[in-house]
Amino acid sequence: MRRVLSIAAGLVMLAAAGQAACQAEPVRYEYQAAWIALASPEPISAEVERKSWARLITFRPERGFALQAPLLETGKRKPRLDAGAIVVAMRDLPEIACRLERPQFEYFVECVQDADQDGQYEGFFLLNHDKPFLFSALRQPRHQKVLPAGPVMLAEIPAQQLPTIDMVFLYPAGSALSTASGTHRFQLCVLRTDDRNLWGDKTHDRGCLPDIVVKDGEFPRQLQIYGRTLTIAAPVDGKIPVSVTAHPEDVPAAL
Repeated sequence: MRRVLSIAAGLVMLAAAGQAACQAEPVRYEYQAAWIALASPEPISAEVERKSWARLITFRPERGFALQAPLLETGKRKPRLDAGAIVVAMRDLPEIACRLERPQFEYFVECVQDADQDGQYEGFFLLNHDKPFLFSALRQPRHQKVLPAGPVMLAEIPAQQLPTIDMVFLYPAGSALSTASGTHRFQLCVLRTDDRNLWGDKTHDRGCLPDIVVKDGEFPRQLQIYGRTLTIAAPVDGKIPVSVTAHPEDVPAAL
């Protein structure tokens, strides 16, 4: 009987320890980059034709870093990331930075981790995402383990040198909702500033917020976005007048 009680007590202690460990290191499956919506001292106005768009708001990563040496997985010769690769800060996770952009024909981005927060990143793991830029990404169960790597350090990139993306107001073609029926569908999507067109490269999927659906008689439609007021006016000669108020300061943003 004593032996049974002793074993039971041990099991309870192990369960409690396991529970405490889980509470101390909760598993995170979704990661989001920290972004800044840049100040716009002047309002922006445009007339958008069907199948076209207008740039409204510019974003940059809150903090970005460059690897000072290649990221080498322990026991491997080929670097996972080359020196100079850009990684960006994650929201609420100061010990983790992830590669900003998924390269063409790949499905994963690397995240480096400084577990003891001594300034050296000695481990990495992979995130799976299908967007061209790291708005948010998922950590699959098979990538829960942090892989050991030779320690690397990060050099912070000045804010004015960080890459930027634009949010555009898109009046899409081929909408399932017909303007003839008095229903209009619009999108707010992100676009790299130097792109030749919106999504000419099919490996780079769009990153859009939920559709904005407006019926005739509901114009003008106003929305609050990133500290600004977006106004969508009624169509004029097939064009949609759209405007965004000025905002004098940078503001944190989630994409």
